[in-house]
Amino acid sequence: MIRTGEADSPGLVDRLKAHTPLRRAADLDEIVQAAAWLLSDRSSAGCPLGRRTSRVVWRMHHPGLARP
Repeated sequence: MIRTGEADSPGLVDRLKAHTPLRRAADLDEIVQAAAWLLSDRSSAGCPLGRRTSRVVWRMHHPGLARP
C-alpha cells in the first residue's frame, strides 16, 4: 500500500519516516514480536483484570481460533 502511495506521491515514505520516533519503518519481525507480546499473559501483568482481559480481547478478534 505504501509503495503504491510512494509512486503516486514521491517522497511519501520520507515524510512518514520523519514523523516516527526511530525515523524508520518497523521491520516485519518487530511488528510480529510486538503483536505476540500484546497477546501474551506478560502484557497484562500490570492490568487489574490480568489474563482474563487478554483472553477476552483475543476471542473478540479471533473468534473460533485457539489462543497461541
